[in-house]
Amino acid sequence: MSESDLKMVHIIYRNQKTTQEVRIDFCYIIDATWLEFQNLEPEKHSDLKPYSYDQLPKPMKEYVLNAIHNIEKWINISYSVH
Repeated sequence: MSESDLKMVHIIYRNQKTTQEVRIDFCYIIDATWLEFQNLEPEKHSDLKPYSYDQLPKPMKEYVLNAIHNIEKWINISYSVH
């Protein structure tokens, strides 16, 4: 995989009320049909695999689900305060 394989499609701006921290997430798409997924941080993630839009895992954080719906509508930025 190279940088040219990635296409940035969305930015999530997150503001946490309790800590006043601001986080920015960058979302990319890639044709992953030829990739073999590998979990390099098993202590942090129990499962790593691709999902299609119509078969997303549950539960899912609300800001992630909102970003996915915005990507489908070609909206390239979302804001979340939590």
